[in-house]
Amino acid sequence: MGAGSKWTWDRIVEYCDGWMPIDGFNSIEDGIEELRAACDRAERDFNALTIEPLLGPDERRLTQLMEMGIDRPFLQLPSEEPSAQTKRLDDYAKLIDRIDP
Repeated sequence: MGAGSKWTWDRIVEYCDGWMPIDGFNSIEDGIEELRAACDRAERDFNALTIEPLLGPDERRLTQLMEMGIDRPFLQLPSEEPSAQTKRLDDYAKLIDRIDP
């Protein structure tokens, strides 16, 4: 589920396999705490859920989220000319190599 309202956490625990927040739109740190609390209330294993945020190419933020245990971050790929997308993908590959060699 990709949401961040006050109802999100209980709904994820009841119906979903994970959470897909948009970094900057949702506070991932706060959301993890809310999700963990909802899991505790429902007696569901928090570690059985995945957290797969959508974020920009910020190396510091990507590293921070990976250290928090984020399962699979998705890097934004906006609409642009094919040559610009190719460059962006190449830059992402270098970023990932630096973070996870």
